[in-house]
Amino acid sequence: MINVASGLIDVMKQAGLDAVENSKPVNLVFGTVTGVNPLVIQITPNLIIYENAGQIKVARQCTDYETRITLLSPWITSESGGGSGEAAYESHTHQVTGQHRIKIHNGLKTGDYVIMGRVQGGQQYIVFDKVGDGS
Repeated sequence: MINVASGLIDVMKQAGLDAVENSKPVNLVFGTVTGVNPLVIQITPNLIIYENAGQIKVARQCTDYETRITLLSPWITSESGGGSGEAAYESHTHQVTGQHRIKIHNGLKTGDYVIMGRVQGGQQYIVFDKVGDGS
């Protein structure tokens, strides 16, 4: 009878621990990018996840993407021109203002150390950002 009660207590303890674990919608984990195109990230020596297996989603922050910016104050270009002797080609600058489209080059590279969220259930991860200088 004691073994049955002891086993029941162990089952109840484990059920309580599982309930606490399942109440966490996301766990933070770290990993190292070991491959790109498709993306491969190593979390531990024995846990490697693969983009082409549907295990990885990447936040825009960790991709190359285009966006728009508005220059809040004018930018002045470097002097250029000159040499021909004509006034139109004399050394000059330009003032750049307004909205402009730019490309952010922040895609993941082999060796990048990343912070991820493990979605409840543990089979899908969201890459939030690079850790460190990200260079």
